[in-house]
Amino acid sequence: MNKVQCTVRRIEALTPFVHRVILAPVQQIDYLPGQYLMLHLSDDDQRPFSIASPQGAKEIELHIGVGREDSYAGQAMAHLKATQEVTISLPGGDAYWHPERHESTILMAGGTGFSYVHSILLSMINVPRKLPIHVYWGVRKEADLYDFPRLKHLADTHDWLNVHAVVEEPSAGWTGMKGKVHEAVLTDFEDMSGHDLYMAGRFEMVGIARDAFLTRGMPRERMFSDAFAFID
Repeated sequence: MNKVQCTVRRIEALTPFVHRVILAPVQQIDYLPGQYLMLHLSDDDQRPFSIASPQGAKEIELHIGVGREDSYAGQAMAHLKATQEVTISLPGGDAYWHPERHESTILMAGGTGFSYVHSILLSMINVPRKLPIHVYWGVRKEADLYDFPRLKHLADTHDWLNVHAVVEEPSAGWTGMKGKVHEAVLTDFEDMSGHDLYMAGRFEMVGIARDAFLTRGMPRERMFSDAFAFID
């Protein structure tokens, strides 16, 4: 990984628990859609965050979720808010987008795992394609869908893009998909053998989804997730 200095350009609250962070690197950076960076809190404390920016962006966008009990991300946010200059290392991760593949693609995210999907999707947008992309974003409550209006706009302007929000604890007025995000994918795809899959979220969710998708015919080599490096 390359060590790079960045200016903290902007921190924006997207929900009470999720922030969009914009970093401006002082030198040219290189990464592939779907890779992550390491945020240096100190020389001995470096923490991974998915890069939400598309390939070639001049600034780096991060989506950092700070739950009530998530001191790990909370400490990272405190560091970002306390300084104007931070150090990062990048790129990391092997679950990046493979543009040479032209299969129908499923992008699946849980929570702020959407940042991983966001980078890949925005990098795909300007590449001519005929086969569809299906995006599934699973959250706990509707309020957690911090970027869904923009996602829906992209779907409205690209006929090959299909987007789905999946809410685990919906309000009475919610009319979209309900339950676990991987279960929504299983509902829509009886046979998954003809698709590529990129997914991000909690390791437990990714493991359960991987095993379920294998039973639907999706080859293991067509599934991409950095979580695979940490789960059996």
